[in-house]
Amino acid sequence: MNIIFQDRFPVRTIVLIGVALLITTQIYAQNADARLSLTLRNATLKEFVKRIENSTGYSFIYSEEITIKHKINLQVKDKPLREILDLAFKNEQISYQFTGRHILLQKKKESKTVSRKFTISGYVTDGTSSETLIGTNIIESHQNQGTTTNPYGFYSITLPEGETELRFSYLGYATEAHHFTLSQDTLLNIRMQGNTQLQEVVIVSDKTETGTIATQMGSIEIPMTQIKNNSEHTGRGRCNESHPTDARRTGWSRWICRTVYTWWKPGSKSNLT
Repeated sequence: MNIIFQDRFPVRTIVLIGVALLITTQIYAQNADARLSLTLRNATLKEFVKRIENSTGYSFIYSEEITIKHKINLQVKDKPLREILDLAFKNEQISYQFTGRHILLQKKKESKTVSRKFTISGYVTDGTSSETLIGTNIIESHQNQGTTTNPYGFYSITLPEGETELRFSYLGYATEAHHFTLSQDTLLNIRMQGNTQLQEVVIVSDKTETGTIATQMGSIEIPMTQIKNNSEHTGRGRCNESHPTDARRTGWSRWICRTVYTWWKPGSKSNLT
């Protein structure tokens, strides 16, 4: 019995040592900070993954949508695994994460760039009299945004950061254009110069004019007895009796007046002066 035990003991010892070494090797290999040396030339993602898996004991998990735009070229010596992964995916939209014995590859989340905005404000005045110009038009050429000055000649417009071109226009004044890079809130006062060189404007209309007032000759018939017996008459201008024979026969007389002829009762005040 003792001999048999002594014969088997060395074998068990060797097996236990081998298992211990294997476990130690796997633990060391699966350490994210384990140092590796490798050289790759124009390697695909699949070739890179297989090389790392064989050298470390990690296994990669990733979907078909994970691809690389450039072939992988590496020549590293005694570098940590994390640093090797950083170098391999430096110019790619790929991120990695250690989860136990696996390395999970994912697409990087695209960060939305938030454009900063700044405000441009100031007063628009006459370049000679310094009077404020109400209702001046302000247009930004790149963004197609605009505003006008208020009753105090003040304006304010908020625009994205970057190249900016503001144009100021007002009737009777030369247009002002200002181009600059907007990187902060800016005060911009404008003094506009008058533009007296206005082109002649001719308006032509083919419409027939209506409603024109013109003087015309008229006539009025008055009984002869009313003129002789019941009223006095005064007039400005000239009246001529027409057809006296008809007046004797009918008692009516026709008068042709070129201006004004007025009758009133005796004793009443004339309204003519």
